Amino acid sequence: MNRQSVAALILLACLACAEDATPTATPGASVPTSTEEFFAFVLSVDASEMTFDRAEILTGEEAHDAAVAAGVIGEDEDLPNDYFILNPEEEAQSAALSAGGTYVLLGFDEGQALEEVPVDRDELIEALQDGEGYYGIVVGETPMTLVISGGEVIAATQVYFP
Repeated sequence: MNRQSVAALILLACLACAEDATPTATPGASVPTSTEEFFAFVLSVDASEMTFDRAEILTGEEAHDAAVAAGVIGEDEDLPNDYFILNPEEEAQSAALSAGGTYVLLGFDEGQALEEVPVDRDELIEALQDGEGYYGIVVGETPMTLVISGGEVIAATQVYFP
């Protein structure tokens, strides 16, 4: 599946769950101070912070039922790739981006197979801002698993969707 197809599926899931696909920062939106891992779309990033919108990846019957409820598919239709991204209450949150964090993006090995590529903070920022050099980055809505500890992003791993 090419980048445009991945982006289209992600966008379709986002649009199906909300009236406005562009979350805005909510004053007082809480960022965990304890260690927490969750799925989110990275909306923006700069040298000081990452802004993201939490969502939930559903699979199996739960995904099918959520997709039907959102009007994405009919009751008797199969859900492509057996997942659905649920994001009914879009809310942008921001957290500091750790200089010593663990960051992983998707790239290609010498044989053109998809592989996880460890990157430093500066490489992560550049890739998420310009969308180039790595597979599946959609500027403004890159799917990632984030780990936040003490109010700071200490790990971010890009999520692959078939």
